[in-house]
Amino acid sequence: MPKVFISHIDGYVGSAIKNAFPNDKEYRFIGTGKTAGKNVELIDATSTDALKAAVLSSDIIIYDIFQDLAGGEFVFQALSTTPFEEEKVFVCLSSVLTWGKTVSKVAPEEPVSDDEYKLRKPHGNYRAQLTFEKSVFRNKHDLLKRYIVAAGLPYGDGEQLLHALFKRAWHGRPLPVIADGANRVPTIHVRDLASIVLQLAATKPDERYHLAVDGGSSTLADIVQTISTKLGSGVVERQSAERVQLDLEELSQAGLDLLTINVVTAPGNVNNLEFEWVAQVRACVWCVCVWLARCEHVSPGAS
Repeated sequence: MPKVFISHIDGYVGSAIKNAFPNDKEYRFIGTGKTAGKNVELIDATSTDALKAAVLSSDIIIYDIFQDLAGGEFVFQALSTTPFEEEKVFVCLSSVLTWGKTVSKVAPEEPVSDDEYKLRKPHGNYRAQLTFEKSVFRNKHDLLKRYIVAAGLPYGDGEQLLHALFKRAWHGRPLPVIADGANRVPTIHVRDLASIVLQLAATKPDERYHLAVDGGSSTLADIVQTISTKLGSGVVERQSAERVQLDLEELSQAGLDLLTINVVTAPGNVNNLEFEWVAQVRACVWCVCVWLARCEHVSPGAS
């Protein structure tokens, strides 16, 4: 029975990845987190001995460096310097923020894609993540299959980064648009992100770098205005990033960085993976909010 290690296994993305695996009875799960779910063994992430033993005993290792870069560095160091007899798969879950300053080699207005990954330039706060991504591909361990998934802003299934905006809209308050809101924000439904990770672990394709983004190209203003119109008062206000951070206390710096990124992306290698998309192509962000409101049963009482 294959053993799967997932960092932050009880978190927003981690739990979606765990739930994407087809049958709990076919896999054993181990990971870091606070709450052990069904068929999950939790380890103490502060114990380097326990963490090292967990990943070295696993067949598939999925680590989210967007949430914990230091942990990812430790885990990969352990994997890359330890000999083992059977092949393992390491999936590094990163962020599109490592592409934050990238411009297409074709033309500035054209979307960037996977085949330009060697040219990517990061958002200023994510240079270390980019350095780690490069180190993953430089490693030459013969029995370690390595993949990098650079995810857009994840949404759906209860929300995470967008939750602060949803909550504010439910209470009828104006929603903030940072600056003019003209920046393009790459997005991905969390279940599509989980399916991409699962397919990489299960099928081991030759393509190693995957931009996990949908086919949308919405601006921040599109996203915020649609949430406000569909779920709230319809009123938006232009504000500075500093003001938004003060008003939306649950919005982390990482969340702010994702909301203010400005890069046009297009799905590439992920289109070669076989899975059923939840939201592959969006005519407009309005469709997403309609789907969220009707199918995910969001309500003003949610928290």
